[in-house]
Amino acid sequence: MLKNQSIRTKLALVVLGPLIGLLALGALEIRADLSNASQAGDEQLRAELSQLDGQLFEALRIEAVANQNAVAAPNGNVSDEIRASTDAVIEAWLAGAAAFSGLDGDGLTDDLADFDSYRLDVAAQFASEGVGSQEVYESDVALLARVVAFDGRVSASATPLIGSMLLTTSELTSVSFAAADAQLAGLWATHSGVVPSGSVGESMAVAEASAAAFNTRATAGRQIEPGPDAYSEHADQIARTSIGGALEVSPSDWQASSDARASMLATARDALTIDARTAASDAAAEAGTEMRNTGLITLGGAVLGLVLLAVIATTLRKSLRAVSDDARKLAE
Repeated sequence: MLKNQSIRTKLALVVLGPLIGLLALGALEIRADLSNASQAGDEQLRAELSQLDGQLFEALRIEAVANQNAVAAPNGNVSDEIRASTDAVIEAWLAGAAAFSGLDGDGLTDDLADFDSYRLDVAAQFASEGVGSQEVYESDVALLARVVAFDGRVSASATPLIGSMLLTTSELTSVSFAAADAQLAGLWATHSGVVPSGSVGESMAVAEASAAAFNTRATAGRQIEPGPDAYSEHADQIARTSIGGALEVSPSDWQASSDARASMLATARDALTIDARTAASDAAAEAGTEMRNTGLITLGGAVLGLVLLAVIATTLRKSLRAVSDDARKLAE
């Protein structure tokens, strides 16, 4: 095929062959880097959503505590400040969750978008001198459980890049849920002055067991602290009191110590999500750098090849012109 081609064409093909190969390999590498960067970007959004899950859980827990207090108080209500804070967190969470709508299997997004309706149902039990405590407790715990379930789906959908980090974060969310359940059950009991149900003691036991199980699985430096001494003392007193037995722990004391415990868990969880976000961000930056370097190398190789081709072509033209001139002189 090349036998009848000019030497110029043959040399051009010799140069163009590797050049085309270089461009093809560069394109494939850039495509892979682009895919890695896109995946890392998605994981960064997933880590941010996990962090928003924790913030949502904490905001709903704080409002749930206020709900229990409002049920017991003669003229109970939840402050505008608490509700405004919850609303701001819900708005941020809805924005972050929009890109992961496929993970919302139970309509949590829709219910949070219409959270005022939920509040109206709960507020119907306010100022009931504790009559509605159990109903409000069950409603709030069920809502918190849905947030925990969503967070579990977020971690389960992650790639190996941050999957293990988000799994640990999700496990800590479950620990926070057990602690929140115990806190709300304890408020129900302390406002009543007696232990109204066996579920109160069970909640205390589950909270302790959940934290212990997490620490067994957690890596060094990730174990959670037991919490303030007052929390352990209060939880133990409530757990040891039989159904119908009088409680010596006041609602305000229990709220203070259990709030401190919840804050410790929230801080630990937030640190985990920050680590996951950092890992995803670093991976995205690394993929972007590799893509840029590959592009520069490919472009440099292409330019060098074209320069070489131009040099060869120029040299050939000069050589052929010289040969032609010599031939003409000989003919004369």
